Amino acid sequence: DEYSWSHSISEIFTACHSNGLRLNRFDEYDFAPYPIFPVVNSDRDRHYQFIAEPSFPHCMAMEFVVE
Repeated sequence: DEYSWSHSISEIFTACHSNGLRLNRFDEYDFAPYPIFPVVNSDRDRHYQFIAEPSFPHCMAMEFVVE
C-alpha cells in the first residue's frame, strides 16, 4: 500500500514510534513520480526532477514494523 501526506519527518517518526512502530528502512530520492514543482525535468522512466545544486530530496520512502 502507498500513503502520502504533507508532514515533517519528525512528526511522522514521533507518531509512528509513539504507536509502537519501529523504523525498518528510510530512503530519500532526488526525483518524484509526479511533477511536484512548477519547473521540472523528466526522463523516460517518468521521474520528475527539479535541477538544483546541491541536489535535495524530493520524496522519501519509509518502512515501519510493529514492535
